[in-house]
Amino acid sequence: MITIDHILLPIDFSECSRHALAYAAAFGRWYRSEITVLHVYSAWLPPVAVPSPSAAIPNLPTIPMSAAVTPEEIREEVRRFSEPLVAAGLSPKVMAEVGDNAVRSIVRVADEQPPDLLIMGTHGRSGFERLVLGSVTEKALRLVRCPVLTIPPPVELPEAESATFKTILCAVDFGPSSVRAFEYALSLAKEADARLILLHVIEPFGDVTALGDPAWVLPPNFRADLERESMQQLSALLPDDARSWCRPEILLASGKPHREILRVAAEADARLIVMGVRGRGPIDLLLFGSTTHHVVRSAQCPVLTLREPEQSAS
Repeated sequence: MITIDHILLPIDFSECSRHALAYAAAFGRWYRSEITVLHVYSAWLPPVAVPSPSAAIPNLPTIPMSAAVTPEEIREEVRRFSEPLVAAGLSPKVMAEVGDNAVRSIVRVADEQPPDLLIMGTHGRSGFERLVLGSVTEKALRLVRCPVLTIPPPVELPEAESATFKTILCAVDFGPSSVRAFEYALSLAKEADARLILLHVIEPFGDVTALGDPAWVLPPNFRADLERESMQQLSALLPDDARSWCRPEILLASGKPHREILRVAAEADARLIVMGVRGRGPIDLLLFGSTTHHVVRSAQCPVLTLREPEQSAS
């Protein structure tokens, strides 16, 4: 069984952060976790008064964000934003840090005070919101060591005292991070007696005969053999007694992995997608965009991403 003793919750006072806070409250109550709420703000403050982050919070006054605003006033804003955690019986630690690079600050705090889970809201799929998401959430989830739960804007909020998911989709590509993701998904499914869908996507090979070299022609039964081997590998992941404490299903799909993951998640009404993230070297960061990047941006439910535990920050 997994344990989540410490949750790190970066916020920016947006509605998306409010959704993330609701999930942090649910996980905090379920696992009896300590929660650190982190807000990173720039040392530069505009000389004219503009709405403070509290403008995004109903029934809170607007504080002019000018050179007169003190760090303590910002921390007070974070405390007010975190009040739902207190109402849920939790005692969050509040952090407000000066920094011109939010991602760097989040990664540093996660390294210095390692959480068992980082929860962040995403910012939708419009042009500007894509830039915001790409600049913070996506970079953070591929740099931190711990599992990351991203919460999209349209997500259904969790029950007040439950962090369980009734249908969990785990995308598996048989890599080390993918296997770790499966183990995490299996533990979550066991706690909730949930429906657990294991999905492996086989990408199409295209017209290999167009290369003009007979050596490139695939064997006649190559596809069938690949599908059979994939099913065997998926089945081998499941413990023998898994059906006694969750409802596992095994699926194969063909196409672009991110499209198939999102399609299956929608058709199955998945409440959580779990998947692995590759390493953090320069090549891996480029490859990140091929699957995880698209799933996190377009999912209609929370996405939990995990990497190999031995990976270190770059």
